[in-house]
Amino acid sequence: MPAIAQVGNSDFWTKVRDSEAAAIVEFWGPWCGLCRAFTPTLEQFAEDNASQLHVFGVHVGNEPDIAAEYGVTSTPTTLVFHQGKVVRTMKGVRSRAELDAELAEFL
Repeated sequence: MPAIAQVGNSDFWTKVRDSEAAAIVEFWGPWCGLCRAFTPTLEQFAEDNASQLHVFGVHVGNEPDIAAEYGVTSTPTTLVFHQGKVVRTMKGVRSRAELDAELAEFL
């Protein structure tokens, strides 16, 4: 299983909103240079913390309804879900140290 599993309309609710653990969702697009730069950092974070949280990706071009529902207008945008609700929004690229600091409370 990849470190960042892609989700869409058919499984977003069950995998993200209904997750017992915190769920991190990166909204991305293949045309987005910042996404290509950030994804490897997020993948490593996901691998290192796989037992404590789940990390998913949403391709905004393929899943515009999900992006619109959460007000995602730029990529990369990363949302943190806890108990079915968005508890944090991060726009743009983060370093690994920034990810560790911003997401420590969910580990």
